[in-house]
Amino acid sequence: TWASFVVNNSLVSATDTIALSVTGASNNYVVSISSISAGAFAILFSSVTGTASDTPKINFAIIKGATS
Repeated sequence: TWASFVVNNSLVSATDTIALSVTGASNNYVVSISSISAGAFAILFSSVTGTASDTPKINFAIIKGATS
C-alpha cells in the first residue's frame, strides 16, 4: 500500500529536483516524489517486501534548478 507525506522546507522551489534514499530499514522500500512546489514537496513510499514493521529513514537532497 502506498502512503504519502509532505515535507515543508523553505529552501525548496518549484524548479528544484529532490533526490531520495532510504536507510535504516530491514524491508525494501520504494520512494518517489509525487509533487513539488515552492516551500514543500510530497513523498510517496511503499514496502516492496515483507510487512512494513520497521521505521525507514528517508534522506533527501535538494538539487537547485532553474528555468530559462
